[in-house]
Amino acid sequence: MRPSGPDYDQRIHNRTYDVTELLQSGRNCLGATLGDGWWTGYVGWQEVRGRHGSLENSLMLQLEIELAGGQRMTIGTNGGWSCDTGPIIQSDFQMGETYDARRESPGWDAPAFEAREWLSAREESAPSVKLVAQRAEPVRVIETLTPALHTEIAPGVHIYDIGQNVTGWVRLKVAAPAGTRIQLRHGERLSADGTLYTENFRRAKATDVYICRREGEETFEPHFTFHGFQYVELTGLPWTPWPDAVTACVIPSATPPVGRFECLHEGVNRLWLNGLWSQKDNFLSVPTDCPQRDERLGWMGDAQVFFRTSTCNMDVAAFFTKWMIDVEDAQTPEGVFPDVAPRLREDSNFVGLGNLAGGAGWADAGIIIHNTFWRVYGDRRMVERHWDAMVKWLDWIELHNPDGLRLNLLANNYGDWLCMPADTSFGTHSPMKNLFATAYWADDAAKMARLARELGREEEATRF
Repeated sequence: MRPSGPDYDQRIHNRTYDVTELLQSGRNCLGATLGDGWWTGYVGWQEVRGRHGSLENSLMLQLEIELAGGQRMTIGTNGGWSCDTGPIIQSDFQMGETYDARRESPGWDAPAFEAREWLSAREESAPSVKLVAQRAEPVRVIETLTPALHTEIAPGVHIYDIGQNVTGWVRLKVAAPAGTRIQLRHGERLSADGTLYTENFRRAKATDVYICRREGEETFEPHFTFHGFQYVELTGLPWTPWPDAVTACVIPSATPPVGRFECLHEGVNRLWLNGLWSQKDNFLSVPTDCPQRDERLGWMGDAQVFFRTSTCNMDVAAFFTKWMIDVEDAQTPEGVFPDVAPRLREDSNFVGLGNLAGGAGWADAGIIIHNTFWRVYGDRRMVERHWDAMVKWLDWIELHNPDGLRLNLLANNYGDWLCMPADTSFGTHSPMKNLFATAYWADDAAKMARLARELGREEEATRF
């Protein structure tokens, strides 16, 4: 279970597990497998690793044991641990995973294993930022789908249609000679000639590779990657795959379902399902706008537009409680909310801070989602926790727009993004974009007045 990705300059999430049933009398073994994930992997579209952190992975682990007599033992990571590279050659959210099963060390996670050839772990200083418990549900497999169609489009090139766009990975079941390199490429559509279409993935390779260990049945699931896909291309198998060679595993943050819609019109039912699957596919640690290409960012405009709908489908209270902390963590000292959260260490990236943050309709999610959260769940705690951050945002807008029209420091100024007749060029000013930005400011102020009254802040309610 992977801790979800926050702004690592502000906090690091940890997870706690009850392992009582796994302990046994005598010797025990404690181990973990590390992957790049949000910390050292590719995030964004600039072909740069470690946007959220660094290029090195590390583990901080503590096992607390309470003995029958009441005594407590604590075992933690230190320089006395051992490490090895293992069978995962590379693994990345965007690029995929390469797994050489011939490099497996059977029994490495059992007490009898002798790690004589392993290296000594390097002890690092503890992080200086806060360690906090993960607030949101973990990412886990919530369902599996069997392909609706399998076609061999060329000798040894097999295309599987899952029948639905999903976010997750493929569970592969094969039997082939040791050293056989089996490749899985993922895509959302097929080209006119039936081949896999991947141009919309941009730099994301979305390719998993499994190198077989031995003759006989083997099952593989990636460990530290995920893909957005409906189609899978399988190559490298020396013979026809088994009928159950490919199974799609769907892996969102496991927010509990709370609502369902159904009517007598299949088109309307499908429309609702499209929205539900968009939520499953994009609510993975953060509310992303797309799970397939070289991006995977928590775009705030997308989140605030969809948030109310998401609450009808699933219980997203914990998910958004966690994410709104990411949003405040990303706020500038001046009060500017970002366009994406968690914030990246992006340098000159166009979703940066300073003059390149605070896009109208995107940064305003820092107000809109808090208001909607209160209306849906009747819970004021998130509003109370982030009240000062919300006030700072409106103070900043007012400071730079004293005439009551939002005309200045509009950053990327997306406007009505992807509305075809609209002006969607970055950073430009137009009457429609200025109207759009001012309307969001007015809406922010109205929501803040309502929330201030709810919190008993009458003076602030009058001001807003």
